[in-house]
Amino acid sequence: MTTNEITAEQRFELVQKHGEVLVLGSDFGDVAFRIATRAEWQRMIDEQARDLTQGVALRNLVYSCRVWPEGPDFDRLIERAPGMVQSLGNELVEFCGLGRRLVRKK
Repeated sequence: MTTNEITAEQRFELVQKHGEVLVLGSDFGDVAFRIATRAEWQRMIDEQARDLTQGVALRNLVYSCRVWPEGPDFDRLIERAPGMVQSLGNELVEFCGLGRRLVRKK
């Protein structure tokens, strides 16, 4: 068990505040995200399209949509494992709908 594990009560409060949330666990602690707004998603797409901001697009989405833990605790988690930003981001974009299976209807 990690020291930064989200409790059922905390998760319930986040769902009440943000709607559906994604909770991801790691050896360094849990992280919870809300779904990106359309504006946040568009910003990520725009940042990915520009050479100068391409490298920060996913990181910005992760930081925008993170709802737990609080800033300093999350920063400490990322300090311990900086590559987690990309891993978290990959899960987050799926949660936001990228890659969801669609069915073509006739």
